[in-house]
Amino acid sequence: MLKAELKYWFLMLIIFSNYHCKKSYAPPETNANNLFLSVDGMINTGANGVSSFKLTRSQNLSDTVPEIPEPGATVAIQTTAGSSYPLIDTGSNGVYVSNALTLDPTQQYILKIATADGRHYVSDPVTPKATPPIDSLSWTLGFDAVANTEAVNIYLNTHDPSNNTRFYRWDFIDTWEHQPQKRTFYMVKNKTIDYISDTTQHNWHCWSNGHSTDILLGTSNGLSEDVISQAPIARIYQNDLRMDVKYSALVRQYALDAPGYDYWKLLQQISQSLGGLFDIQPAQLMGNIHNPDAPAEPVYGFVSASNVQEKRIFISNSDLPGWKSASTLVCSLVINRYDSNMSIFHFDLFDPKYSFFGFDESLPPNQLIIPTECIDCTFQGGSTVKPSFWQ
Repeated sequence: MLKAELKYWFLMLIIFSNYHCKKSYAPPETNANNLFLSVDGMINTGANGVSSFKLTRSQNLSDTVPEIPEPGATVAIQTTAGSSYPLIDTGSNGVYVSNALTLDPTQQYILKIATADGRHYVSDPVTPKATPPIDSLSWTLGFDAVANTEAVNIYLNTHDPSNNTRFYRWDFIDTWEHQPQKRTFYMVKNKTIDYISDTTQHNWHCWSNGHSTDILLGTSNGLSEDVISQAPIARIYQNDLRMDVKYSALVRQYALDAPGYDYWKLLQQISQSLGGLFDIQPAQLMGNIHNPDAPAEPVYGFVSASNVQEKRIFISNSDLPGWKSASTLVCSLVINRYDSNMSIFHFDLFDPKYSFFGFDESLPPNQLIIPTECIDCTFQGGSTVKPSFWQ
């Protein structure tokens, strides 16, 4: 018995010792100061086109900030013939934009960057490609078995009669209308309760904007005709608040050359893979931007040049039976008891999180208050200014 107990305690001592001898190991690469330049944008060769580029720095695995912008750089588009078009630094977010330009599509173009720390970067010369128009946008409502819910699927059709495009990239800006859970015609100004029948003075309608995050690509290479049919652009699942009232997406189409398509395709596979056993292995992205003073320095990004084609689609909630997002807000009315020393037309807000909603049916009536976010759509973000394109 004693021998068995000794064996037990000896085993526990080994386990305890091994546990305390373990040290976490962080490979030096995860904490290296590898802040490589990343360039995202394209040269817009359309009539009165605005070119935009976003400059950021790559991040380490241990970084917690969403992105590292590169402000204070000097950025310019140049032709191989020597003409130069400077881009304007819009602020501290690393976005640089040109004036409205009508660039010659027969010229070749180069992007030049001089960062605030004195480094210089230049792209390879790029030849503009002509982007054909988007033929149509459509949507279908179906059931997604993987997500186990209904989903709206948006598709794109396009073609190039000259068979010269072959490689396509898309993105979109989406806009959606949203409303508060409840409405009241009352407003409080200087602690005085007013009944306002003019609905434009109430925050009942708001519009918010977003931007696509997936890399959207298509190719007709290998087909006899340059036709893209039913290319998937977006999928929006039921219970998404963007579909609560009305939704719109402005889809933008860009023509790519073969090297540009290969770059974006590799980036798509790396960034959107699920991490399975047979997924693409990590690879070095080789773009067309370089530091001529340090050729071995990695630079991320691929500069292309083309005009941009756009088309907009609208989807109304009335066409989606049973679609309504489930709000997490608790919008219960709270009674603000009547005080004989206080006029019923006077509102003393005892909690800034609440707003006046109305009166109950008691005599004299009590005031009813409600969380402000329940009657003010601006608490969900966006603006009360109706977009000029809204239908």
